[in-house]
Amino acid sequence: FQTHLLPIQEADGFENLSYDAKGGLSYAEIYDSLVVACGEQKYFTSEDLLTGKIYGMSFAYGDVVTKYLRHHGKKSDLEIIFQGQIMRFSLPQNAKFSFGHMQIFEKEFLSNIKGRKASFQIQTEYEAFNKRFEIYASDEHNAFYLLTPKMLEQIMRFANLADGQISLTFIGSFLYVAIHRPHSMFDASLTEPFSRQKEKILQDIQLLKQAGKLLVFEMKEMKDTKQL
Repeated sequence: FQTHLLPIQEADGFENLSYDAKGGLSYAEIYDSLVVACGEQKYFTSEDLLTGKIYGMSFAYGDVVTKYLRHHGKKSDLEIIFQGQIMRFSLPQNAKFSFGHMQIFEKEFLSNIKGRKASFQIQTEYEAFNKRFEIYASDEHNAFYLLTPKMLEQIMRFANLADGQISLTFIGSFLYVAIHRPHSMFDASLTEPFSRQKEKILQDIQLLKQAGKLLVFEMKEMKDTKQL
């Protein structure tokens, strides 16, 4: 526990950290978030749950794998839909909230990982964004209120930083961020030097911080420009 948290505790901005190797985000929460397709509940797994606050903003960050049973003829096998990390942020006060779901899928997600969709498909005036992402929203007017030109740029910047395809869901006062990659932040190795393992953890922590900086604080309507 202490070995895992040490690199994070050394990073600026974190407080009230808690790590549970066997804990995770629940199937019900991920299913309701619409951030990825969840497959069948009995094959859903989530572990390595990290919770706390970053610059006063509550977050949860865990590994998630979703699967379904694929049948071919008399044979069947388990197929992975999503494997990676999902972050949940509680939006700060004075942030723009989403009325219903607003989903943003990188188009590489469009095979299996995109599950249930909100009612309206949205097109922005930013062609580069439209080529890379699909947007679905429960409320069209609210979607355009949230997706300012600056926010579209920030989502593009975050996608470029992520080591894997991303999807986002804004719902009420929460933001869910999924990163599809076969990688765990807390996978321990007996052969890899601890210095290298620590470096990888810090890289993931920087990604968590960038998600907060680029995606959450851009939604604040306050005039302060606090830098993370």
